[in-house]
Amino acid sequence: MVATALVGAIATARPAQAQSPIPIRLKLGVLAATDPDVRDVTHSPMFSGEVEVRLPVSQLSVSLGYAYGEKGGTNFRSIPLLVNKIFSPPNPLAGTVGNLYYGAGLGLYFLHRGGHDSGSNTNFGGRGTIGYQFPNPFFVEAQYHMVAGGVKGLSPNGLALYGGYKF
Repeated sequence: MVATALVGAIATARPAQAQSPIPIRLKLGVLAATDPDVRDVTHSPMFSGEVEVRLPVSQLSVSLGYAYGEKGGTNFRSIPLLVNKIFSPPNPLAGTVGNLYYGAGLGLYFLHRGGHDSGSNTNFGGRGTIGYQFPNPFFVEAQYHMVAGGVKGLSPNGLALYGGYKF
């Protein structure tokens, strides 16, 4: 009888990952660069997207973004790879009304300017984030990116606005 109960428990047990999958957040939006030179060589605002993976450790996440714009044979690309710390105030009604979150991230920005006077560079930078998670998988988010330096006189500093989906 004990053996039957043990076999039944093992057969119906689910792996720990199936009970708490790692949340992945996909974001699509625009980056409005504050650098007038970026606005001159790209259509402003630039298309932007991001994949963020929340780690099961103290509200940390890792994100990989992509922003791109081009105009008249010249283009500019920014690929931020950041480690982020996200905070969310306690809200007992979050499942009904949603919840606010905010945070900051630091990491590397891989920059490229294409066309005439092309070049690439890797710079240190960061961002501030504020967002709203609806009581479903959808969310909206605003980020402000600050990068130390740039590439060929172009810097991706600016405001990014996203809509996204949490898996």
